Amino acid sequence: MSLQQYAMSGAYMAFLREQFRHIHRFLRDKIRDIPLDKRSQHMVILDIDETCICNIAIAYYNNVCMKDHAIPGALELFQFLVSEGISVVFLTARGHMSSQYTVRQLNQLGFRGYVSVILHNRSAGASPADFKRRVRQHLATRWTILASVGDQILDINSDCQHGFLMFNPFYAV
Repeated sequence: MSLQQYAMSGAYMAFLREQFRHIHRFLRDKIRDIPLDKRSQHMVILDIDETCICNIAIAYYNNVCMKDHAIPGALELFQFLVSEGISVVFLTARGHMSSQYTVRQLNQLGFRGYVSVILHNRSAGASPADFKRRVRQHLATRWTILASVGDQILDINSDCQHGFLMFNPFYAV
């Protein structure tokens, strides 16, 4: 099966949904142990592209009806976290010039109630990996980071209690 056939068959989205189910169960169990009045001091960091929003059609398969939709399970996890009082930040390598588009896209897909969307300021000269590492370090001074979820190794690191790497066979940064 080719990569395009895999993407179009639904197997890729089914696999991602299952990954999100595991993350959801894990975080549900972790959150149970956090007192209600302390939950807002805890955070989950989510990547956007190929983690919460599928954009592979834009990059790889033009005119394929796969772009700009929530990855199955991502919205459910996000809404659970917000409903439990956990702070959520979207941390993305998207350039800061796309901030209005990004916020509109998240809102249209139902991602509402997050603390912030932090976009890469490419003019600052930092690589996406350095940018995300620095932001996570800064966030860790204010919140306990329960987890970081992303599709690239640069999306997870030791500044959080748990890192979850989503499967992405389409590209690596």
